[in-house]
Amino acid sequence: MLQKYQDAYDFAPVGFVNLDAQCQVVHTNLAGAIMLGVQRSSRSKHSFLSFISAEDHERFLAFHQSVLSGKCRDHLEVTLSGTGRRADMIVRIDGTLDDLGEECALVLIDVTREKKRMTELLEHERQQHQVYSGKPSDMAWFNDKEGRVLPASSNLIDQFRPMTGQGTLADLDADSVGRHSLLPHGVYPVSGT
Repeated sequence: MLQKYQDAYDFAPVGFVNLDAQCQVVHTNLAGAIMLGVQRSSRSKHSFLSFISAEDHERFLAFHQSVLSGKCRDHLEVTLSGTGRRADMIVRIDGTLDDLGEECALVLIDVTREKKRMTELLEHERQQHQVYSGKPSDMAWFNDKEGRVLPASSNLIDQFRPMTGQGTLADLDADSVGRHSLLPHGVYPVSGT
């Protein structure tokens, strides 16, 4: 039975890392070792601070002390510096005091993709807001066959529509255009869907 728990710890998809009171890595599971870029069999202790970006050191030290005080579980996000095998990685760290009250037990979860995606969505929303807020009064918005939003002068569209054929451009109302500001680039439903 104990072996099952050991296997679950060793092969978990998240990093488990234990730190002593001096922020030295005491032990880690396989995912944690990969995230940190260390050999699990190595007997030399590494400072956890050497694995995170310098900008995060102060915040991490405060977090570490908070967890060791035993007052509460805590969490934060830091950047793990890149290794020869991977680029910088943003991780959410959940920490708690171990059962003996001597070590800081950390769970490291890679949130790099989620952070990148959120940054892209916020940038897209900012760009859309910039475009829509500067819309001239005679501007109209349309979806083409590929679902892209096209801004154009109403007069130009009225002249162009007979040449494009039925269903080439779908009018967007003000509510539809507003909803598009929350969608990623290239994902625009046609009005009425």
